[in-house]
Amino acid sequence: GDIMGKNWNIKKKFSPGITNPTIDEIYEKAINAGAIGGKLQGAGGGGFFLFIVNPERKENVRNALSNYRAMSIRITDRGSEIVYLETRN
Repeated sequence: GDIMGKNWNIKKKFSPGITNPTIDEIYEKAINAGAIGGKLQGAGGGGFFLFIVNPERKENVRNALSNYRAMSIRITDRGSEIVYLETRN
């Protein structure tokens, strides 16, 4: 998490256009609530923040970012997986 945060701050210095006041506010709220670090993920025009949070701080961070949708993820030893749910009409 700490390395991700350092990387995000370095990236912002080299490419100031990748952030804006809203993105900076989201990042600061998460860090102030207890996130170890984070980084904006995804391609331009969309994407998401990935924050690394100790389990005991998870609810604090969720509450601080309650205006935004949160998703929990799990890190496994199997690599990336795509889960696809087909709905039938």
